[in-house]
Amino acid sequence: MRVGKQKVRWPFVLAFVSIVPLAVLIAAWQPFTFIHLTNRLGDAVHFALMRASYLAKVEALPATGQPRFAVFHRGGMV
Repeated sequence: MRVGKQKVRWPFVLAFVSIVPLAVLIAAWQPFTFIHLTNRLGDAVHFALMRASYLAKVEALPATGQPRFAVFHRGGMV
């Protein structure tokens, strides 16, 4: 099936249609659980995307014979 000039990606559509109502139900039923879940998911995705950058910055630290340690400040919740 085509909409305009793009082909509809049915697996994506079905995943979206099944996940969004579930997320809305969880958010309505347990809002704090939903907030904590999305916060952890966001942290995990952010770490996965930035991992190579973090490793490069740690490798750039001077080799003193001690374990290398760096703290990466991401800011806070706004």
